[in-house]
Amino acid sequence: MEYGAFNVRQVRLGKMTADINDNLKIVKYDKGFLELAGKYPADIENGMYFAELFQGKKDEASQIIELARDNIRIFGESHLTHYIYRSDGSKLYVICRAYLDEKPGLINMTMCDVSESRTPDLRLVTQDADFSEEKNVVYLDYDVESDKMYLPAGIAKKVMAKYPFSKYWEHNCPAMTVHPDDYENYRDQWERCLKRQDTCLVEFRSKAFSDDDSYKWYRLPRASVADETGRVTTVFGRLYSIQAEKVLSAKLEYDQKVIEALSTTDPLTGLLNRNTFKARVAERLKSFDHSHCYALVYSDINDFSYINDNFGFDEGNSVLCDLAKLIAGNSPDVLSCRIYSDYFMSFVVSYNQDEIIKCVSMINNIFCKNMKEKYPASDIHISTGVFFFHEDCLDVTIAMDNANLARRSVKGSKDVPCGIYSESMRRKRRHEQKIASELHSAIEDGSIEMFLQPKFSISTREIIGAEALARWRNPDGSYKLPFEFVEVLEKVGYIVELDFYVYELLLKQMKQWKEKGIKLIPISVNFSRLHNLRKDFVERLISLADQYQIDKSLIEIEVTESAFASDVRSMMRNLSKLRNAGFKIDIDDFGIGYSSLSMLLTAPIDTVKVDKVFIDNLDRSEMSREYVKQICILIATTKKNVVFEGVETEDQAKFLSEWGFNIAQGWLFDKAISPKEFEEKYLTVSEPQKQVAEHEA
Repeated sequence: MEYGAFNVRQVRLGKMTADINDNLKIVKYDKGFLELAGKYPADIENGMYFAELFQGKKDEASQIIELARDNIRIFGESHLTHYIYRSDGSKLYVICRAYLDEKPGLINMTMCDVSESRTPDLRLVTQDADFSEEKNVVYLDYDVESDKMYLPAGIAKKVMAKYPFSKYWEHNCPAMTVHPDDYENYRDQWERCLKRQDTCLVEFRSKAFSDDDSYKWYRLPRASVADETGRVTTVFGRLYSIQAEKVLSAKLEYDQKVIEALSTTDPLTGLLNRNTFKARVAERLKSFDHSHCYALVYSDINDFSYINDNFGFDEGNSVLCDLAKLIAGNSPDVLSCRIYSDYFMSFVVSYNQDEIIKCVSMINNIFCKNMKEKYPASDIHISTGVFFFHEDCLDVTIAMDNANLARRSVKGSKDVPCGIYSESMRRKRRHEQKIASELHSAIEDGSIEMFLQPKFSISTREIIGAEALARWRNPDGSYKLPFEFVEVLEKVGYIVELDFYVYELLLKQMKQWKEKGIKLIPISVNFSRLHNLRKDFVERLISLADQYQIDKSLIEIEVTESAFASDVRSMMRNLSKLRNAGFKIDIDDFGIGYSSLSMLLTAPIDTVKVDKVFIDNLDRSEMSREYVKQICILIATTKKNVVFEGVETEDQAKFLSEWGFNIAQGWLFDKAISPKEFEEKYLTVSEPQKQVAEHEA
């Protein structure tokens, strides 16, 4: 036979299975094992243990077992060469292949007699017998002296027709068949086996067994056998394909990268997500260096809705990706993330603050220029805030909050490249948080009070109405000024609760006056534009007025002119419902926001209140007087009532009266006062009610 002729009947091969949990008690065996061990079936049936193959030499048996376990743990199987003792006292030199059984707790062992006279028999076994009954496995052995690789006959014919396996290392066959990237490791592992009796495992790509010369992945566990002098004579191996495993592993690795990307980055821009960004910045700050400057840069795109509204969301996403590329750059000193929507943040390291500000300004200018070229009708620009880390503040969460405060400080300002965080911003933020956190308790303990500022006829100085205002009493008896809390509460949304609280205080007070027989006068109450977002706004106003049995015509719902800018249709619809229900509608701060004649003509408005800013300079400025005249003419054409706010001097009152306007409020007449003082100064009991009271007295 060209590749070796061996007598199968000479093979001495045995298989057995042992219970790992019962000191390797033998639970299965074949005829070959009985012949190798010199045992009878009855010997094993009566209870035989693996250690008995060592004639009671437990240390030797334990050593073999531990080596097998280590190899199985690392390689998945074990190839060991050692002596066993037969029943007649003779010993055999065997190679033992061990691997875990499909059933938990069992280990399979296949033993071959590799004593010097039995080596040819083993070669035959590795060539033509699949003693593990596994598929796609090639058993091979390499004869060191002849430098010949023995393979199963069918495979050997195919392989040796192309490669000189008969002189495996002399002709450097591995260099012809093993992938160049794997060759060095493959050669090193072989040298290890050839130098000493050892076991090893190598994974490599080879084209030796491929029909189309393509490289496939294989795994090769090997064991070298030495003679009695310690010289390695033979290397046995078990080659099997792991191509599917490698493909699956590559897919799993790819999937793992995808999963990691999804969990750490923004899917649209590829920038880090918020949580990953915070963690990586915190890690960078552990090596804080005073010789460098560390900053957080917080940016958002102003008027970004213009893109989505006019060009669609796909185009909007493209704009976000464009900005992400600019922000990220290519520097390892920059970490960037997309927080959400069009809000971005970067962590930047440089040598000084000026360099960072210069870089921020450059990025913003480039982006704005690109947007102007792409969308000429737009006015897109970026608002940016910067926080510089210092040794006393290396907390990333606080830093992000500070950078956001700086961004908000320049929101809408096109001429400022970026806002720089200052401690005054933090103080302002703390004040806002304090106001917001204390509102509910202030309402509960009565610290929020209603004051009334009277409205007068300029010509007769007779009271004709009032405006209900919120006043917040401090523990020492003083009051917070409205600008200290109204704007803050509107920012956080709590203004809605404050407005309804004051409205209900007014209804309660009017009900008390009504029950006392006091003649009621129209009183206006302020409502923020945020109410327009509440579906129950109108129904709630009507329900409360009905609950306290107050004539709705005596309640004036006062909204600011700027409220019409957010959602004109919704605002018009709500005001029309209120007007139809009997309420009067006032528009406050007219002239400082979104004034237009068309709004006055179409909006369901009864009274226009002109802001005090227009009459502050009437005494000193001809231009101011002319401006007010034009406003008066504009409003007169719409046939609305007009109230001037903030009248403080007789000259202002005289000027307004001369132009035909007769209703005003301001310190010239009276300031905002408590309901009790208002009642005492301006309200009277009706004559019938007075007579009833005198009669009862």
